Amino acid sequence: MKNFVRMVMLSAVLLTVGTGAVFAQQPTMDKITLTLINDSKAYRAELDHAKSGAAVFPATHNNLPVTAIMIDNLHQFTSITIPAGPAIYNNVGFGCGRLTSVTFQGSDTKIQKGAFDGDLHIAYQANGAGTYTRPAGGKTWTKQGGYAPPPPPPPERDNGGKNQGNALDGVWYSQGRATVTIRGNVGVWTDFGPLGGAWQDAANKGLLRIGDVGWRDITSTGNLTWSGQQVWVLANGNNATGIAWKDRAWTLSGDGRTLTMREGNRNLETFTRRQSPPPPPPERDNFGGKNQGNALNGVWAADGSSTWITISGNIGIFSALGTNNKALTQSAIDNGYIKLGDTKWRNITKTGDLKWSGQNLSIKWDRPNVASGTVWTDCSFILSADGQTLTFVGTKTEGGTTTAVADTYTRKQ
Repeated sequence: MKNFVRMVMLSAVLLTVGTGAVFAQQPTMDKITLTLINDSKAYRAELDHAKSGAAVFPATHNNLPVTAIMIDNLHQFTSITIPAGPAIYNNVGFGCGRLTSVTFQGSDTKIQKGAFDGDLHIAYQANGAGTYTRPAGGKTWTKQGGYAPPPPPPPERDNGGKNQGNALDGVWYSQGRATVTIRGNVGVWTDFGPLGGAWQDAANKGLLRIGDVGWRDITSTGNLTWSGQQVWVLANGNNATGIAWKDRAWTLSGDGRTLTMREGNRNLETFTRRQSPPPPPPERDNFGGKNQGNALNGVWAADGSSTWITISGNIGIFSALGTNNKALTQSAIDNGYIKLGDTKWRNITKTGDLKWSGQNLSIKWDRPNVASGTVWTDCSFILSADGQTLTFVGTKTEGGTTTAVADTYTRKQ
């Protein structure tokens, strides 16, 4: 009898764990088709159109990651669970009218624009991991526990009469530590300063690099206050194991010269607005006697496109995203892999007369013209003698063959 009671109690515990934690659900492999992609280094998951009901996607299979999930065949499914990591695509653009519940197990999932009916992508971007529901055929998704669409940015202006959305633009440094350049809603690392412990290990491993986005989603929350996220190093002791994003808040001083970063009510770091850039290196180019270290500074427009790159020092960021882009580039924009303010070029370094090297944010794809992510690749730049034309030379890989590509950019006057 005692053994029977123990078995019943154990069964009850297992049932509670299995039904009470959405992160403990087992993948429904009988409803999913997996296809090897990326030179057999990852999987793409798709729903079986002949199946129905609830589906749970796997995060890995055969010790390989699942990096993409296709939801073209959702028309018979009422509930799906998506693990942290894979990007979500729907090339059909319809067919999920019966879907009433979606569970996201991570907060950084990339969702293709229009992949789901209604405002699910907006609700998820605002509230992160959790379960979202809607009435059958409805357009409004609600996170369990409550969700309200984010309010529009407040109309407050700073002391200089400028809109707060631009009040933080500029170069900010923490004495003896990092320097961050803010443009719009992102801040990129322009100098690390002395690092130590896990942060130094992260830099050594390439998890952190000059030119990377260090602050993102900077949004005005009131008079001289903002919220957003800061990149953070995950570590085991001094061993960096990865990076993550942590919520942060910022307060600008009344004179606009001091920026305090907080976590909750705790002040983390104070930054001072840099009044002038550091002195340039002594080399000079062939035109106008200007220093080559700054010769690329300015706004560059891609030929045949209205996409603009703004270079400052050793980084270039997207300052305009046009509508007449190449199909793969537009797919990356639609899927959120490329956003206004993101770093396009980094580590720009002078290598010779009117020549530079660096790294380019390249677009990854599993199928032609369908972006699946981004990756940094080496590139070079050649500036014309009159300083008005910039030739970019990079690489692209198709069918396992890597070839050189060149694009021309014109300086905007």
